[in-house]
Amino acid sequence: MKSLIPVSKAKTAYGLLSEIATLALAEPKRMRMAVFLDTRAAVHWGDHAPACGTVGCIAGWTCVLTGNNRGVWPVMERAMDVLGLSYKEGAALFLIPRLCNEEKQGTAVHARHVVAHIRRFQKRYATQLKAKKV
Repeated sequence: MKSLIPVSKAKTAYGLLSEIATLALAEPKRMRMAVFLDTRAAVHWGDHAPACGTVGCIAGWTCVLTGNNRGVWPVMERAMDVLGLSYKEGAALFLIPRLCNEEKQGTAVHARHVVAHIRRFQKRYATQLKAKKV
């Protein structure tokens, strides 16, 4: 049986963030900025969970798509390592109170807000993200 959880084909950190944006727009239920990573979403959100049963924020999806969602490292630190970000850069990408506190998490509106944030980050750090292999 084929897994419903996608696997990244990205070669760079920039491409990986583009995949996360695409994933969020394709199935908004997967994107919840208030949750680093939950692989048992159906238990917690029932019908509001995606078919793959996994929800997460940008950091969580960075880890899931690259197979780095196991181990003892906290999700944000793993994602920063994968993307080649400093703590300040990681905080700018992952810790956005406006998005983390948004009431309509898991909706198309929330997904569009997250994608707009990803696109702004990609624009600001394009050279760095395109140089970082994943």
